[in-house]
Amino acid sequence: MLRTLFIYVWVLAIAHMAAQRLYLYWTYRWLDIPMHFLGGVWVGLAALWLWYYSGLARKEGAQPRRPYLVALGGGLAFGILWECYDFAVWFFGKGSFPVNYVPDTMLDITMDVLGAAAAYGLFMLTMRRMRKD
Repeated sequence: MLRTLFIYVWVLAIAHMAAQRLYLYWTYRWLDIPMHFLGGVWVGLAALWLWYYSGLARKEGAQPRRPYLVALGGGLAFGILWECYDFAVWFFGKGSFPVNYVPDTMLDITMDVLGAAAAYGLFMLTMRRMRKD
């Protein structure tokens, strides 16, 4: 799963860089919606991997969390951090904000969390399949 996460994040990063370089975010204003969703999927899967498989997040004696809390919490936390970064870029770079900045930010965070929810769904499907085998 770690290799898949690594490849997936690179595909997302390349798509993001290409969209910026080719001004696709400005040409297709809706493009950031699927990008946030796909980013939320990656973050949700990465949070689930980190908690359940890596051993890095769980310390001895720590109670396991419910998978949906891990995925959704990861998506929400990363989404908020990304929007803070976005805010800093706009504030220090441009000095002003786009007209629909707040609604767009709320939609971005919503799409991050929905992507993380999809990651939870994928995780649960995979776990059910593994239990059947």
